Amino acid sequence: MEAAAPAVDYDAFLRAKVQLAEASGFEVDPSEVNPLLKPHQRAIVCWMVAGGRRACFAAFGLGKTPIQLEAVRLTLVHAGGRGLITLPLGVRQEFLNAAHMLNTGEDPSITDEQRQELRRWQEGRPERLQQPRFIRGIEEAGSQGLYLTNYETVRDGKLDPRLFTVASLDEAACLRGFGGTKTFREFMALFAGDDRRDHLSSRVRGGAVPYRFVATATPSPNDYIELLAYSAFLGVMDVGQAKTRFFKRNSEKADQLTIHPHKEREFWLWVASWGLFVQRPSDLGFSDDGYELPPLAIAAEQIMDELRERGIRIDVVRAPLDKRFMVYILGRGVPPPNNNTLRWCTRQIKIDPMEQALRDRLDQLDGQILMITGVRQGESAIRDRRIEMSCSKDGAECGQGWYQQVLPNARGLRGRIATLAPLLHWRVCHVWEWLKHWAPTAEFGDWSTAAIADAYGGDEAEEINARTGCIGCPLAQEEKALETVLALPHWAYLAPLRGLKPLWRELREPQHRLKKAGAERLKDGSIAKNPQRMGPLTLEARGMALERVLAIQAACNAAARAQRRPEINLIDAEEEARIRALIAAGTWPDGWEGDEPTADTVLPAIVYQNGAEQPDMFALGAFAA
Repeated sequence: MEAAAPAVDYDAFLRAKVQLAEASGFEVDPSEVNPLLKPHQRAIVCWMVAGGRRACFAAFGLGKTPIQLEAVRLTLVHAGGRGLITLPLGVRQEFLNAAHMLNTGEDPSITDEQRQELRRWQEGRPERLQQPRFIRGIEEAGSQGLYLTNYETVRDGKLDPRLFTVASLDEAACLRGFGGTKTFREFMALFAGDDRRDHLSSRVRGGAVPYRFVATATPSPNDYIELLAYSAFLGVMDVGQAKTRFFKRNSEKADQLTIHPHKEREFWLWVASWGLFVQRPSDLGFSDDGYELPPLAIAAEQIMDELRERGIRIDVVRAPLDKRFMVYILGRGVPPPNNNTLRWCTRQIKIDPMEQALRDRLDQLDGQILMITGVRQGESAIRDRRIEMSCSKDGAECGQGWYQQVLPNARGLRGRIATLAPLLHWRVCHVWEWLKHWAPTAEFGDWSTAAIADAYGGDEAEEINARTGCIGCPLAQEEKALETVLALPHWAYLAPLRGLKPLWRELREPQHRLKKAGAERLKDGSIAKNPQRMGPLTLEARGMALERVLAIQAACNAAARAQRRPEINLIDAEEEARIRALIAAGTWPDGWEGDEPTADTVLPAIVYQNGAEQPDMFALGAFAA
């Protein structure tokens, strides 16, 4: 009697049939990774180095630059030889800056304790230093070390990557055009050793870079051809083999792929074996603190990342700490801005910092500069009048015309900058159409602008939402833009932000402010306008407002954590510490001592600008009583 066949575990049988990417790298202990990397970055580095040929699809802001630097450095530690990172020319300085930060800890976000830990980790280990150099030819490289170059240098044959042990492609957009672009074909031949430059149907196998990485923030998960191109570059699976294994063929359009329903799970398991998709640190089990942004900020970060990918330098400008909105109000006691007498915010937190940044950049550049602005007619009556004035008079707000040429006799900035306002005559419907439907298409640049339109109401956006300022802006009559965002179910948890505008109104009330008791003499002896004017916020009002703002922030973030949504940062840790220090020091704006009466105090006399005083009969009665 024959023995019964052993029972087959069908799930185990299917798992055995799934083809996963092989590991060809080196197992590294997390302690070998630079301690300045954040936990999720350290985990990604270890995974990439162990795999040897891996793709890092990390969202903007998650640190692809230090991840690549460390992955290449650690591969060289174990394999020896030279490493190459190929990148858009415009991000070269970003890599050099990141390497300097990893070597020294010189960054505002790094604490003294972290710098001490870094020095202990580096002590006696020169191989742990990041020392990348930018080169355009192999003659500039030594026999070892980490080097940077741009895509054009490799594509045009000036540098052969096969002379390197490990290579990484930063912002690997060239691989998206599988088979159809010169860059893709050259890179497959030079990096992967798969030469199809003569005929796509024929293949010549040659030498390849042993260890290869890809890093990009903007893969298209539903663009199967793009994913297959990354796989082919990494040497995981040939494109033709992958098409046969996972997809139905379209006889009319060769690259229009439909995945077999019974292969979908296997396909994504296979992709996950060589490509890591990370939108936030919590995807890998780590904290999201500091990595979440509200909708418009998210869109801005995405677009800036895409500009960098295209080789455009981006500088983010902020006001100095003591002049930032919250610090200026809550720390220094300056009342919230208003449209009548004290609209200080636009110049202080936007115009002045931008002017200084422009001056700093102009000192490094020759020739004239073109400034492009997004100004548009119809946003407000005041702005429309400024646009009209700019056509004939020098002195209007910069960029308020269609085109303003450099003024030949002007000095300073105005003598070097021309301004262009290409959207000047667009209607609001044109703006929404562009953001929502045209800009995101490949033909017009593949920009991440749809999120901007969604934040303003998307297809239901109204003219009133076409222009907005800050959340809780003290100058706006109504919170139209905020209410539009809150109407979207996935942003409704930000509802506590409605508490900001009432707070600013409350702080302008007399009981929260000081006022001058009498005439105020200027340096020339004259009496200042508006005697007995109301002035800064009391220390008590500032402390109360700080706690209310922090409570609003905490309420939003508690809801965000519960729903796994982006957190907000109305006041960051540095700003909070500065505000508390200024309050504790009894800081007052210029011209105020802090011993003035509160503005709700009834004074015995009314003082006029000519110095005359009129006794207040009601006040005298109150004092007599």
